[in-house]
Amino acid sequence: ASDKAALVVARCIQFGWQDEAVFGVDAGGFMEPAQGGGHTVYTTGGHYFVDVQSAGTSTTVRYYAAEDNWATKRRLAALATCL
Repeated sequence: ASDKAALVVARCIQFGWQDEAVFGVDAGGFMEPAQGGGHTVYTTGGHYFVDVQSAGTSTTVRYYAAEDNWATKRRLAALATCL
């Protein structure tokens, strides 16, 4: 959860996931409006994605990953800096 606006959090995550110095050629961050409001940030291939939605005066972030590996943990760490 975050006290920041949903769009601010989503843009931050998108920017962080595009860092080639961290993620190499797998660096990709795309954002689309989410069904029911908010935003979805995802990677090439959709192996990692985040749903970012407003929840009253705060923002809820849900992170999903296809598997548990180093990239999953790095993307989570990048996401955490945006909260």
